[in-house]
Amino acid sequence: MGDPKDLKEQRRVQALKELGVLDTPPQAELDDLVYLASQVCHTPMAMISLVDERRQWFKAKVGIEAQELPREGSFSAFVIQDGATLIIADATTDPRFAQSPSVTSGLKIKFYAGVPLTTSIGLHIGSLCVMDKTPRTLSKEQTQALEALARQVMVNFENKVLNDQFRENENFYSNILTMLPDLVSYIDRDYCYQYANVAYEEWFHVKKEQIIGKKMSLILGDEAFEKAKPFMTLALQGRRQDFTVKLPYKVDQQLVPKTVQAHYIPDVKPDGSVQGFYSVVSDISKLVSAEEEAHQRSVELAQALSRSRANERSFRAFFDHSPMGVIELDEQLKFIEVNPAYCRILGYSQSELKNMSILDVTHPEDRVKSKNAAKDNTVSGGEPFRFEKRYITRTGEVIMGRVTSRTVVLDEQGTKHHFSVIEDITNLLRMEDSLALERQKSIHNAKLASLGEMSAGVAHEINNPLAIISGMAANLERVANDPENLKSKVKSIQKAVDRIVKIVSGLRKFARTSENGNFNYYPAEALIKDSMVLIQAKALRDQVDVQYVLDRNDVVFCDEVELQQVLVNLMSNGIDAAKQSAEKKVIVHFNSLERESVFRVMDSGPGIKSDLAHKIFQPFFTTKTVGEGTGLGLSISKGIVDHHQGNISLIQVEGKTCFEVRIPKREVKSHVA
Repeated sequence: MGDPKDLKEQRRVQALKELGVLDTPPQAELDDLVYLASQVCHTPMAMISLVDERRQWFKAKVGIEAQELPREGSFSAFVIQDGATLIIADATTDPRFAQSPSVTSGLKIKFYAGVPLTTSIGLHIGSLCVMDKTPRTLSKEQTQALEALARQVMVNFENKVLNDQFRENENFYSNILTMLPDLVSYIDRDYCYQYANVAYEEWFHVKKEQIIGKKMSLILGDEAFEKAKPFMTLALQGRRQDFTVKLPYKVDQQLVPKTVQAHYIPDVKPDGSVQGFYSVVSDISKLVSAEEEAHQRSVELAQALSRSRANERSFRAFFDHSPMGVIELDEQLKFIEVNPAYCRILGYSQSELKNMSILDVTHPEDRVKSKNAAKDNTVSGGEPFRFEKRYITRTGEVIMGRVTSRTVVLDEQGTKHHFSVIEDITNLLRMEDSLALERQKSIHNAKLASLGEMSAGVAHEINNPLAIISGMAANLERVANDPENLKSKVKSIQKAVDRIVKIVSGLRKFARTSENGNFNYYPAEALIKDSMVLIQAKALRDQVDVQYVLDRNDVVFCDEVELQQVLVNLMSNGIDAAKQSAEKKVIVHFNSLERESVFRVMDSGPGIKSDLAHKIFQPFFTTKTVGEGTGLGLSISKGIVDHHQGNISLIQVEGKTCFEVRIPKREVKSHVA
């Protein structure tokens, strides 16, 4: 058994190489992060240092000419070994580095601060560091900023891996769909084709490019379309449709009757809306009179498998080179066939697995799920069955797999085999969790930054009514014998208290953390008013008039806390711009369209230069002077609107700067405002 330290180092180097960033050209967004690190920490040198077996290679750098340096004795080698932020005020007095070549000659580094670059599975591949030739140190805020930038570097690296995996899977599924004899398509709410596979060309003698974007009635023919439309209507209401029907298809201007088995699967979005449906249509005309519907599907699949196996070379090429695990099980759930990808996922050889059952490699808590899946799949007559389960690898590691399984009757004796495709989604789930957590942190941090900017004005807003309360209370004794005067003083006190309560209530609502999926219906006017409470003090301080206009008051389907953060950001930016103008005005406009709720925030400021407009939603970009903004407000706002499946854009209205937010509607049967 090898040394655990050596094994960990091998895993670390392998993880670095799998990211695919070593010896690659410069990347603008990473160069920006390194520049930002040097600016935040006020150092002349900064870099992203990636450490392999023998060297430290610089993916991005500021103030350094070399592209790589030896690993031995380097600061980065110590950071990845210790796995923690390292700050050295004066390296010449530190016995660990005093004799390092980077200290005694070359760069002549005295001050060093480095944060480990850590993958989502906890392996340290390098560091984000800043350096100076004079002794110094970092504040707590600078250290936290450097650590935040290091996390952004890793998000950039691992996003690239996720995108590469997505493209690989997309190509795989695209090739599979190309080989299918069945019609596979995606239909939008206007009954137009947004995707169609090659089988459409064989069925209708029309090029696939001539199908995309066309109405279904133009391709199928009016009669076939009207006969299938009731099933489509139910699918667009979110109800899956599985049916067999005889349709007169239009082929070369003639009607060709076909008995088809169709599956309409709704495309349901996270907010519950249905954007369209997936359609899978099989021609079962020749099988209708022979057997029942379930047996017909089984025979068709068995025949397809037999034809594939007749050409063993072609079948083996697909089976052996698939990026996903593919297996065949008998009725006792024992392995009959396993492909190399499945062996790599679990760490077993093919010969080992063929002496085992699927339950032997299934997590104990998921074995009942596997048995029930096989049973349900058999009862469903071979319909594809999808689920997720945990596997135990040869080394005892627990991984998560996404399984698509189908049971097939192979012969007239009723012999059944289970065919499954397995995708290892362990790292994907970890990365998704990590990215989701970072998103929530970014939104909440931006919200706290906004609260910080508003704090002085809010304190002033609260101090004013407190002074009223104090003064009125002192006068109560003097006017005790004057009932009308006493009543007036008490009303003034109550009004001041109500004002404080309203401000504090708005702050508490704005400051709380939003949970994913916290969507509901909220009146548009209440969303705008609650947001205006939070920027009222800033508006008064800068003498900017903030107004709102509603063409029609309506409810908005949204996450109240997140959308309020967007409105506060846009109004606050509008105030900053308007205070430089003579008119000094910000107008919030709301309009309820048929399918969208539209917010517009327009200010009387000098506007945004056209050459900067395309950058405003980028992280850390700001047109404000240094110290007046983080550059994250619009970037966070765009992320929130994207989460709502909406759109935010910069437009011109009457020659003035206007930010427009469009939120898609969801049908609401009743609502009491």
